Amino acid sequence: MGEVDPNQVQDVATSAKVPFQPFELVLDQPALWHHGLAVLCASAMPMPLLGLHAQLGQALQHLGLPVETRPYRPHLTLALRADAAIVPTAPAPVVWPVKGFALVVSTGCKDQRYRVIHAYA
Repeated sequence: MGEVDPNQVQDVATSAKVPFQPFELVLDQPALWHHGLAVLCASAMPMPLLGLHAQLGQALQHLGLPVETRPYRPHLTLALRADAAIVPTAPAPVVWPVKGFALVVSTGCKDQRYRVIHAYA
């Protein structure tokens, strides 16, 4: 989401209470993104995830907050500064049963990079 006025955080947390259907996310496509970011992506997007993404975007728009315009690409970050990494051809997939989601804030601290504002199930 980027920067959010601290006075709007509670509104965002309330607006993020959208219908949720559990799903399974399979991360099975290794890639090397710009700036040396090594990631594992999903080759197929579960419909419940696409629906959740759309509903959360609509909730943000109703609050007058900007919504990311780049395509949504769920991923697992494997390494930073991995410019010289060689992408494996057939990694073992990571199967992630998703039973909820969370609104988090970046703290800027090394010990705890993110803090959960609210968890949704």
